[in-house]
Amino acid sequence: MKGSIISIIEVMLTGTILIVAFYFFFPQYVIRPKWDRVLLSVKVRDILNTIDGLNKTYEYAKSTTKFKSFMENITDPSIHGALVYWKETDLSGADDMDIPYFTEAYKESIVDVFINRSEYSVDPYTVALWHLNEDVGNTAYDETPNNNDGTWQDDTDYTNDCMFGYCLEFDGAGDYVNVLDPGVDSSLDIEEEITIEAWIKPRSLPPPATLYRAIISKSIAYAIAINDDGNITGIIYRPAGLHIFCVSRASVQLDEWIHVAMTYSSSTGDVTIFYNGNIDRICDRGPAGILTNNNDLRIGSMTSIAMFFDGMIDEVRISNTTRTSFGSVGQYDAYSFTLGLGYPY
Repeated sequence: MKGSIISIIEVMLTGTILIVAFYFFFPQYVIRPKWDRVLLSVKVRDILNTIDGLNKTYEYAKSTTKFKSFMENITDPSIHGALVYWKETDLSGADDMDIPYFTEAYKESIVDVFINRSEYSVDPYTVALWHLNEDVGNTAYDETPNNNDGTWQDDTDYTNDCMFGYCLEFDGAGDYVNVLDPGVDSSLDIEEEITIEAWIKPRSLPPPATLYRAIISKSIAYAIAINDDGNITGIIYRPAGLHIFCVSRASVQLDEWIHVAMTYSSSTGDVTIFYNGNIDRICDRGPAGILTNNNDLRIGSMTSIAMFFDGMIDEVRISNTTRTSFGSVGQYDAYSFTLGLGYPY
């Protein structure tokens, strides 16, 4: 009897040693509970639904900093794993890019963000459209039949750090593009409805004494610029001194691409500021037309004052209508997300 007990104890001890050794030498084969992954999957699903429900998808899609900060603030670090990266896929087939953002403990999940971006095309309301894709010479060509071509000034140069193809880089100290106004009945003389828009990547804000970093400007007519607080400012000059300076509530993020736009309707007197395709502010000052003149138009500077832009500008468009959607910009609110769960690496 005694010998049997000893044999049982020896077997149990040997089994325990073998199990411990197996766990130690072959951890990859250890069966782990899947509840943490299930909970993570549910949590990530809720996070993405929250982003989409807040209609803030475009912000996180265009800003790695905001996305990472958002995830770090709402993801419990005690859970085994968190979002590791999202994959940005350009549906035009340009290229796919995997960007690592967040590596907490295990690589548990992947989010695919599908983006459909494209340059503008000329429509019946387009007065001027500069893709700014030129990588040779010093001319910014207008895509419309209006021939509003511009000439690079000072040290303005092209770069490939852009939203689409190439774009122009401005140093904030003298660079701009000058577009000649041909005179009476110029297509740039818009009196009733106007939309001014561009993709921008500002590098710095203007010093207080400068007031603005101009994006697009036609002196004593219309302009869109960044003020010294980082707010987008839409400017409309009207008869009898009834000018409008409409300042956005949101401020720009430096070193990040954003789409900015301003519209004005003479019938309502409303200036509307759009930030990444969404209405940021409406300024109502009553009906009145826009002043017209023979002043040249500038990209990256005020026409009469040296308020130079510092950073990159891409895809500039002026239209003789009040647009409410901006092509692929509006599609940023409708990103689709898919989630995949994998084993820890």
